[in-house]
Amino acid sequence: MKIIFNVEELYRLMREHNTKTIAQLSRESGLSSERLYMAIRKKSMSKENSWILAKFYGCHVEDLWVMDWSQ
Repeated sequence: MKIIFNVEELYRLMREHNTKTIAQLSRESGLSSERLYMAIRKKSMSKENSWILAKFYGCHVEDLWVMDWSQ
């Protein structure tokens, strides 16, 4: 079992808050666009950056993580 970044939830939150692009999310949240693109591509994000996104969107940090049972 492995914990991975929940990209689908990020996209849902972006739609819900009318955030149209990763560049816009980067500007508004303070996270670099490079880190956000890396997190999406690798489905991996540091706990610190997850906390920043959770605070930005007003959700629980656990909402941004999901268990990967494929391994």
